[in-house]
Amino acid sequence: MGFALAATLWTLPVWGHPTTSWLGVGGDPESAMWYLAWWPFAISHLIFPWFTTRLGYPSGVNLTWNPSAPLLGLVGWPVELIGGVVLEYNVVLTLGLAANAWAGYVACAHWVRRRRWAVLGGLLFGMSPWIMSEAYSHASLVIAPGVPLMLVALDEAWRRRGWSVWQAALAIAGAGYLTLLISETAYASLALMVAAIGIWAGWCGRRTWRLWLGRVAGSGVLALALMAPLLGVILWVQLGWPGSVSGQTMPLTLFSADLTRFFVPGLTELAAIPSLISPITSFLGTLSQAGLYIGLPFLALLVVAWRFRIGRPWLGGITVGLAVAAVLSLGPVLHVWGHAVGPPLPGTLLADLPLLRELVPDWFGIYLGLGVALAAAIVLDRTTTSPTLSRWLRPLAIVAVVSWLPFALPVSTTLVPAVFKTTALGSRAVVAFGPADSSTASDSPMLWQAVADFDFSTIGAYRVGRDFADDYPGELPPFERAMVELQHGRETWSQALRSRQRVLHELAVDRVTLVVVGPMTHESAAVHFVSALLGRSGRWIDGVWVWHLGRPA
Repeated sequence: MGFALAATLWTLPVWGHPTTSWLGVGGDPESAMWYLAWWPFAISHLIFPWFTTRLGYPSGVNLTWNPSAPLLGLVGWPVELIGGVVLEYNVVLTLGLAANAWAGYVACAHWVRRRRWAVLGGLLFGMSPWIMSEAYSHASLVIAPGVPLMLVALDEAWRRRGWSVWQAALAIAGAGYLTLLISETAYASLALMVAAIGIWAGWCGRRTWRLWLGRVAGSGVLALALMAPLLGVILWVQLGWPGSVSGQTMPLTLFSADLTRFFVPGLTELAAIPSLISPITSFLGTLSQAGLYIGLPFLALLVVAWRFRIGRPWLGGITVGLAVAAVLSLGPVLHVWGHAVGPPLPGTLLADLPLLRELVPDWFGIYLGLGVALAAAIVLDRTTTSPTLSRWLRPLAIVAVVSWLPFALPVSTTLVPAVFKTTALGSRAVVAFGPADSSTASDSPMLWQAVADFDFSTIGAYRVGRDFADDYPGELPPFERAMVELQHGRETWSQALRSRQRVLHELAVDRVTLVVVGPMTHESAAVHFVSALLGRSGRWIDGVWVWHLGRPA
């Protein structure tokens, strides 16, 4: 309850208008709302949920390559029925942040004797810079209670302090299901981290490796057997269904960390000093990707703990985990103050491995937050009996915790045009949208489609997939490209008409029956463009401009 209260206080700005506002930016949260609404819709309509033609019509989208987060959609289903998908997003994000803190508390309580330090560790993980900054735009990534719970399950499988092989296997499989059903990316990165720490643990116990292997192998094999049905279905769809991606969907350097990000506060810590955000993020990357901050106080805490041999052997495993996560988050090449330096890093190896090549380096930041939280809780717990160490370490811990305190993020608001709350567009329509929802310019049409209960299909979508690579290599489709250029003010409507024949061909090939221009930047230019493109004016219907093309043969 305490963790839920803390999460509610942090998200408090949205609760004045929870059905129209959310914490963070526009764009990715709106696509996340689409995924939250999709799973209840697909299940209630007996549709196979991991593939859809509602997006990217007519070829469709393979959702196993996208952050569909089925568990979050199903958990939030009752809230959506009561108050809509925006309210569902706010409730899921708030409860997810609370679940993170609770799971961090469970993990800390597993290794510390005093409850107050376990609570502090849980709060540290729940408000870690990576989680707070990613909550800005990527809700499906930050909700990961299965990560700390997996560590507890693996430790019980290793030490067997009272759990049987089956109990440990059920716990490992349960944490795995909890992680996989929220994010396949989280599950893949967790497997890498478990392997790295397992190698370290095996090396430390090499004199009794047969005993160590026997303890872990039985539980691990049973856990994999329990998870095999779900893993098999996901991999079957991901690799064998339409929309499967054969190459790398984004360059590894896109979301790689700069070495200085470990020492320079990120977005949530700088929110109180707006003048610092621009110069800092000039080399940190995007605002939502600037959450790998650890800070010198926490690093000093770890150094002192090693100096006085506090918390060993667990501190050794935590340090190994921190080192692995930090190196992998740097990506394929080391960057310092925005400049590439030095030889390739181990992250380069991921680019040659199927599926693992899709891991975003920045995602390993969650393990930095968890490792620091565990280390701080263990060190403070062990120094309780030593007045001398407590005199030095507790003030240092206070400074470290204060440096992590997050500030509230900005609030975004949307007003969904009324037409999407009715059946005025007609069912089974195929819609081409302005704003363009196949780019980062806007994900609003995905939210509108979710509010309309998926009555229509759209040729666009901001998603991972083959997109239109066969017909339009290296570029967006003509209609989408025109809308993006108009949104950014880089073209006038008359300039956009230069691609008129290509746009009309695309609309015909994709069997578009409606063109809809809704609230967007430079809306009048988009309306003029579509009117000139089709040779007639559109109709204003409940908040949007609509052009009917008829249903092509």
